[in-house]
Amino acid sequence: EFEEAVDKASMTFDDDKQLMLYQRAVDLYQAPFLLTLDMPWVLDRREKLQRLFLEALIGVARIHKSAKRHEDALGYFMRALYEMPLREDLHREVMGLYQELGYPQDAINQYQHLETLLQDSLGVEPGPETKSLLENIQN
Repeated sequence: EFEEAVDKASMTFDDDKQLMLYQRAVDLYQAPFLLTLDMPWVLDRREKLQRLFLEALIGVARIHKSAKRHEDALGYFMRALYEMPLREDLHREVMGLYQELGYPQDAINQYQHLETLLQDSLGVEPGPETKSLLENIQN
């Protein structure tokens, strides 16, 4: 049912229907698949389901953002970041939403968090698009 909801949502262009389907998928996802097992087939299945969950979270967030429901969008983007903390595009979404909501310092803090995360995990710094967004927020 979870996979079917994500699949159907990704194939519709009706925002209301898409939101309903993605929200249904988010509600159905309770935890990573068979978390205590590490057999290859379980790991593959868990990874696939986590990717679909992330897709649903991002889908809900983007629909809320396009409808100018910035606080709702921010919550879903934050949940997506919890699942995939190294996704720089999601950090940019959060930074932009903080700016839209009138919290530029929170946007700057989000950048600093990303900067530390990328340096500690991968030994890299945020990309030019993210740096440009930070400059726009600071000005």
